[in-house]
Amino acid sequence: MGNDFGERDDIFDENLIKIIEMAAAKDEYKQSAPPKVKQHDDDSDLHSGHRKRVYAAADKDELLDTFSDVEALEYILFAALPRVNTNDVAHRLLRSFGSLSGVFSATVDDLSKIKGMSRRVAYFLKGIPAISRKSQLTRIKPESIRSVNAALDYLKMHFEHIYTETMYVMSLDISDRILGVDCVTARGTATSSNVSIPAIMESVCRHHGTKIIVAHNHPGGVMLPSKQDIGLTDLIIDALAALDVVLVDHLIFSPEDSFLSFFNSGIIRTMYFNFDRTHGSNLSRFLPDDEPHCLSSGTEYLFDLKTASLIRKSEYHKFFSESMKMGRERMKAMSDYGVENKKGKKN
Repeated sequence: MGNDFGERDDIFDENLIKIIEMAAAKDEYKQSAPPKVKQHDDDSDLHSGHRKRVYAAADKDELLDTFSDVEALEYILFAALPRVNTNDVAHRLLRSFGSLSGVFSATVDDLSKIKGMSRRVAYFLKGIPAISRKSQLTRIKPESIRSVNAALDYLKMHFEHIYTETMYVMSLDISDRILGVDCVTARGTATSSNVSIPAIMESVCRHHGTKIIVAHNHPGGVMLPSKQDIGLTDLIIDALAALDVVLVDHLIFSPEDSFLSFFNSGIIRTMYFNFDRTHGSNLSRFLPDDEPHCLSSGTEYLFDLKTASLIRKSEYHKFFSESMKMGRERMKAMSDYGVENKKGKKN
């Protein structure tokens, strides 16, 4: 019994020693560890007073007109970064991407590389212009549009806050009422897009349109149509002919609020005349009259097929009017010269 009891005492002593050693090590760690910094709530931290001032300024200026780009971006980031100095993050974003539009047009991957950002916050920023664009589009009822010009204005709105080359197709009925608008870009970048002719035809067939308008954007801002743009327009005309559907216009939009109309430039009509001459058809008769299409805002450019150059529509009219004025003066001078010669012969 004594031996057994002694063995149990040894076991007890060893376990007790281990417990004492663990407690001593834990106590030593507590003494050497740095003191924890007390976490403050958002309302009591270092930046809470600043955020309250920003919110108060936003109450007085809901459109943020008086806010600088940094202040506006800082304000937006409040919701996504509750306990971070968003002013520093806003400065880093603007330094990296150059402007607010540069920030919103950046990819999620690029945004998440910035110090203080994460993919979650990057998706939050990308969603702001997308929701704004969607909100603007829902304010207009497409069925209330009854003219080509109004349809062009509505189509233009689809390109707000789009930073990759994208194409939309709008189907119209015989009375120019909008039947539907579809994106037909399979893949787009800042300089090119992959547009599918079958996707365009599918959109036309789905909405049973008799006319269509196609439009795409040039995010780089250069309004000059490429050979691919003109070639695609020709292919669309050929494809639509089998369905007795007419291409009314092809528009190019740029971020600088400028646009180019293939109809106003004479490209559409020239292509239809060539198609009729080749196939012995008369599709050009379905084109609208020669009245130019008009958009309510934006600087319009015309494309000269002969010189393959762009010119502002306002400058074109100025040049045209000056040429007409010079021609009239020349004709008047020739007429006056003829009258004087007749008087000289009579004398």
